[in-house]
Amino acid sequence: MMRVGAQAANTEEAIKLLGAMMAREGFVEEAYWEDVYKREQTFPTGLPTQPVAIAIPHADPDRVIKSGIAIAVFSQPVKFRIMSSNEPDELDVPVVLMLALKDFKQQTAVIRDLLTLIQSKTIITDIYKAVLPREIYQVIRQGAGK
Repeated sequence: MMRVGAQAANTEEAIKLLGAMMAREGFVEEAYWEDVYKREQTFPTGLPTQPVAIAIPHADPDRVIKSGIAIAVFSQPVKFRIMSSNEPDELDVPVVLMLALKDFKQQTAVIRDLLTLIQSKTIITDIYKAVLPREIYQVIRQGAGK
C-alpha cells in the first residue's frame, strides 16, 4: 500500500491516513491507527535520515489482521517528533512507513531491516521523488535485493 502526493495537516492525520489505507486492504482493524497515534505520543518514530527525514509509526499487534507496511510520500512534510528524544523536537517528515506486524517478535527485525534499507541516500531519495506508487515498490525491491 503506497500513496504519492498524500496530504495531512499533522501527525494524527498522517497516521489516520495510513491506517485507513491498511484497513481498506484488510491488514488491520479500522481503529489500528488510534493505537499507533497513542504510541507515537509516548514513543516518537521520526528519524533524521539524510537527505530526507522519515517516520516509522507502529503499534502492538492487537488490531493487526495480517502483517504489512504502508508507505506515504507527502506533498508537504508532516511534523513528527524525533525517535528516542525526551525533548519535543520535531522533524519535517515527507516519507512515512507505517508498520502493522502480527507477530510482535518480528518488530525489531523488520525495523532493523527497514533502517538498513533506508540508510542508502539513493533509496530514500528515490522513494521521496517517486511519482507513482509502483516506483516506490521498484526502489524497495531493488534495494532489498542488494
